[in-house]
Amino acid sequence: MRSFYKTFTFYFVIIGIVVVLLNILGIDDMNILMIGLNPVLNILDDSKVICDFMNSGSYLWHTASIITNILYGLILDFIRVKIKK
Repeated sequence: MRSFYKTFTFYFVIIGIVVVLLNILGIDDMNILMIGLNPVLNILDDSKVICDFMNSGSYLWHTASIITNILYGLILDFIRVKIKK
C-alpha cells in the first residue's frame, strides 16, 4: 500500500495551507499566490456576484483556496492511477 505522503493530494494540501498562512500573515497581501496562481479562484474573482459573496465572509477565500488545492491533488492522483493501469 502506498504511503499517503507520496500522493499529490498530500503536497497540494501542504501548499494550500502555506499559501493561506502567507496571506494571513500579510506576505501575500495582494493575493497573487492565493488567487492569481489558482485558475478556479481567478475565474471566481472575475465574477462580480461571486466575488461580492466571497468578500462577505471573513475566510471564504482561504477555505476555497484549500478546497481547490485538495481537488487539484485528487485529480492528479486519479490521473496517475489511471495511467498506471
